[in-house]
Amino acid sequence: MTRQDLFLALDEGATLLTATRRLAREVRRQYDAGKAQGGLGAWPSADILTYPEWVHRCYQDAVDESALGPTRGAGHAPVPLSAHQSLLVWQAIVAASPRTRDLLSPAGPARHAREAWTLLQRWRLPPLSPGTAHTLESRAFCEWAAAYRTRCAENGWTDDAALPERVAECLRGGTLDAPQRVLLAGFDDTPPQQANLLDALRSRGSRVEVVAAPQHAGRFVRVALPEAESEAWAAARWARYWLEAEPHCRIGIVAPELPAARPLLERVLDDVLAPGAVLPGGRAARRLYNIASGFRLADYPIVSAALALLSLTPARQSLESIGALLHTPFVAGAETEFSARGLLDMHLRARGAATVSLATLQAAASEAGPGDGHGNGRHAPLLAASLARWRRVMDRSPERQPPSAWAATFSELLSALGWPGERPLASDEYKTLEKWRTLLDTFAGLDLVAPRQPRGEALSCLAQIANDELFQPEGADAPVQVLGMLDAGGLEFDHIWLLGLHDEVWPPPPRPNPLLPRALQARHGMPHASMERELEISRRETARLLTAAPEGVVSHPALDADRVLRPSPLILHLPPIAPDRLPATDVAGFRSIIADRGELEMRPDFQGPPLAQGALAAGGTGIFRDQSACPFRAFARHRLHAQVPDSPQAGLDAAQRGTLVHRALEQAWQRIGDHGTLCGFSAQALWAVLEEAVQAALSQWVQRHPETLGARFLALEHARLVALLRDWMAHEMRRVPFRVVGREQERTLQMGG
Repeated sequence: MTRQDLFLALDEGATLLTATRRLAREVRRQYDAGKAQGGLGAWPSADILTYPEWVHRCYQDAVDESALGPTRGAGHAPVPLSAHQSLLVWQAIVAASPRTRDLLSPAGPARHAREAWTLLQRWRLPPLSPGTAHTLESRAFCEWAAAYRTRCAENGWTDDAALPERVAECLRGGTLDAPQRVLLAGFDDTPPQQANLLDALRSRGSRVEVVAAPQHAGRFVRVALPEAESEAWAAARWARYWLEAEPHCRIGIVAPELPAARPLLERVLDDVLAPGAVLPGGRAARRLYNIASGFRLADYPIVSAALALLSLTPARQSLESIGALLHTPFVAGAETEFSARGLLDMHLRARGAATVSLATLQAAASEAGPGDGHGNGRHAPLLAASLARWRRVMDRSPERQPPSAWAATFSELLSALGWPGERPLASDEYKTLEKWRTLLDTFAGLDLVAPRQPRGEALSCLAQIANDELFQPEGADAPVQVLGMLDAGGLEFDHIWLLGLHDEVWPPPPRPNPLLPRALQARHGMPHASMERELEISRRETARLLTAAPEGVVSHPALDADRVLRPSPLILHLPPIAPDRLPATDVAGFRSIIADRGELEMRPDFQGPPLAQGALAAGGTGIFRDQSACPFRAFARHRLHAQVPDSPQAGLDAAQRGTLVHRALEQAWQRIGDHGTLCGFSAQALWAVLEEAVQAALSQWVQRHPETLGARFLALEHARLVALLRDWMAHEMRRVPFRVVGREQERTLQMGG
């Protein structure tokens, strides 16, 4: 079936089911482009969905027609659980199981259990029985699956794994209308459950047809590159060559391990195809490439900041958490009080405490005291006001409430802190913000399976959903598509490059589900169950991709660090070619251009703050050390007051302990004075002198750093210092006679005015 035949079928009302969302978007894009090129201003939308979306639609139609439930017409259809809802049910079952008493978290086993349940449903296999479960893991899954079935039956639930069976029953029973024509595209496999549903469609007179993937007699070559980075650069320069030669062509770059390769590919493609994006503060107006692999929603800065803000409590927080609050751009006043909050962070760190309460932070932000000894720099009233609003919301929040109520509370808390900030959001940030709001709606839907939760548990559920959700802001259609092997199914390109196909990743090693017997999975041909199945699927996908474009390149790295890599056996039949024979644009990246210039520009800086007449620059001998090592270092440290933030810890670090020893010795010698006096002390008298000196040193320290040491730490440090000074004085007694003629004193020097 050609693309024109497919579009004609869609015009006639056929339903197209695709294996991936990307294929559905691509066919819809081509269909709409054809209508626009035909001069139409509006047209009916084509019925193009992924298979799971279509099953959900059919199930909802059956519910609307009262075709489901114990009594048809009574509206008692089982409620389908979302993926997040079903996972929460599995987690509760696993957490309550005596077999998992010692687990730190039930999330991992719950995911495997849900996957095992789905596999049994898709392959239409009966539940495991104790007689067929020969391992501890399988026996545990038997118990969990029985509990899951019971819980779903008691509450009137079903899940995605069971929906195709229910839809097939409705079709065969005549209670659900069947489409006249159903087209399938991009499917490499048809599990028994899907085959059963398609048979039910045929039994109702539906025409079910498979749309063959585009077939080209592709001219492909194989090339070995030194390592993965060389491979990425070669593919990027090759893509730019074809974009320059054929501006309207569509290019595919396909990798079997795309999530792992994404950071490297993104960096290299930016350098070659969007060079402005690599400059500091640079942002490409429109990228010429799109990467299919999204990031976890929780990893996007605006969402990561939201989760961090929601994790704040009135109790004491680590300085790292407080620092993240002070430096995030996604709160009220972040731009206005940027410098003040930086100085406030330095002030809190200088106090020496490893933890700070939000009440202390609010008080410090409200203070009108100096931040760095040079004016009222750390006053942050906008932050203090935000924290006051946040505290009012926290105080009126119940200890336990349903997820939907927590979703509203979380939104209030973020709003009180001014999230997502005062600066205008970039386009991608705005799309991520919209996705976050959708995520809160998903979280609110957990009411069905988690009626009431404490705040910590609710926040943990929200964070788990954000970590599970892969997201990529949609942009304009790009000519270069960077895809995984499965994402490329059914797509057609003008040029394609398959990279990273070495024998350790393609075919991939088997990864059977740990909760189902391996023999069962291998016997029924379940995904990732055996090496034989992985080889067969990989062979099929490779053959499909080698006909997805008229010409292309297949590559593999020769080395990974010091490990030699060989090409995948599935590409050995392709003719090899030397890398320098590939078409490529000879373009250098900004980094190499800047490095190759090797020219220094001398620019006088008249913006630095002048030193007032008669002013003293503090810093001791460090001023001379820094000035001789690097004049700018001296200027930055002693005129601009640039400092490395302290990293407080519980108790004292080595430098602070050394300072205390220094001060205790100074106090002791001020009392003793010379060798003769030292030797004349009795042991008891000397002990009293040392006790007094240590107490004076610790008192001075506590006055300057009131939050550093508690009473127990003070007692331990006092005992340590007295014992150390006693040993020190015993050593001094063995020296020749001496007297102390001076101690450290402050001196003022004048240099260059």
